[in-house]
Amino acid sequence: MCGITGFIEFNSDTTTSDVYLSKMVEIMHRRGPDASNFKLYHSNNYKVGLGHARLSVIDLSDHATQPFTTDELSIVFNGEIYNFQEIKE
Repeated sequence: MCGITGFIEFNSDTTTSDVYLSKMVEIMHRRGPDASNFKLYHSNNYKVGLGHARLSVIDLSDHATQPFTTDELSIVFNGEIYNFQEIKE
């Protein structure tokens, strides 16, 4: 089973958010030993951290490593979409 984690931090002056996020993902290693990753997004007013520990079930390639990011959108997802071929059509 995969694991997801994250946080939202408002008005923070801390510079250790990436260390905390990395540790959060590391703690979930048993839930997703096949791959793990995290991303930290920030602006002047907030920080958002997303992390994922992956257990490969259907897609064994590196293309399924999360968080998924496109343009300004990101997502972490825990689960399988078993009818993905029908949806793709």
